[in-house]
Amino acid sequence: LWGSILGCHPTQTDARDPLGADALRLATEAMTDVGPRAVATPEESEAREWLVDHFKGLGLSAVTADPFTYDAWIPGTASLTVGDETYEAAPLSPTANITNLGAPVEDAEGDFEDRFALFSSLDGHRTEELLQAALGGAIGMIRVTDQRGPNGESLVEVGHTLTGSSTPAISVDQTVGDVLRANLGEEVVLTTTSTWAIDNVSYNVTAKIAGSNPTLGPILVVAHYDSWHLSESAFDNALGVGALVQLAEAAMQADTPTRTLLFMATSAEEQGLKGATAWTSAHPDEAGAISTILVL
Repeated sequence: LWGSILGCHPTQTDARDPLGADALRLATEAMTDVGPRAVATPEESEAREWLVDHFKGLGLSAVTADPFTYDAWIPGTASLTVGDETYEAAPLSPTANITNLGAPVEDAEGDFEDRFALFSSLDGHRTEELLQAALGGAIGMIRVTDQRGPNGESLVEVGHTLTGSSTPAISVDQTVGDVLRANLGEEVVLTTTSTWAIDNVSYNVTAKIAGSNPTLGPILVVAHYDSWHLSESAFDNALGVGALVQLAEAAMQADTPTRTLLFMATSAEEQGLKGATAWTSAHPDEAGAISTILVL
């Protein structure tokens, strides 16, 4: 399939299969070994440097780290008080710093105007639920992570909701969700410590393999290397980055592709696709000429 997409075929002298399971696992582990890779952290910078060095080591051309500036949301912590008990929660991006915001809690089937709207992760995407809460006049959204881990352990979802949103949004695990469901109509109090890194600089890493026919539109292969925390970063998106670098290695071992290949690792995807948006804005002609995009 990869050879068909590229219009090229593997050579007969491959020392190893870069798309084999072991090679992909090792490339994925290279990202997870760095750590969670959240923006504005040393781990994000370490991942970027690894990508630049790896692409250069493969012999790809035009390897660059393109900077872009944006206001980065830093999660911090969150807590939710129900009666005399206080529980840990996770703020969802871009919830602001909040102190002792109190209101009754109501589930998604009720009237949650001026209340916290209670949703389940089983019922829809967090962005859709936040929009429903905001349009319904909710003071904030509480999203229950109703999935559990492979050994039955509690999970708390993190992630981005909607760029520009001013509606507070948090996630709690199923145990806290059950407490809230048992106390519908009762007041709960929310506190978060989220902050912003103003004018933060992140980087998109790009590299090319020139095609034999420059009149044809390039193929873009893209994955994001930032993540929220280590627990989910293996699939979101260390695995995608691992596939990205292994596809690049496979292409370097193959015949010259018909179309130019552009390999891109973006950052700040978890902040609302900031890296991809920044690259498209900075390179409108190159972006407009792309014929095919493969998103990992």
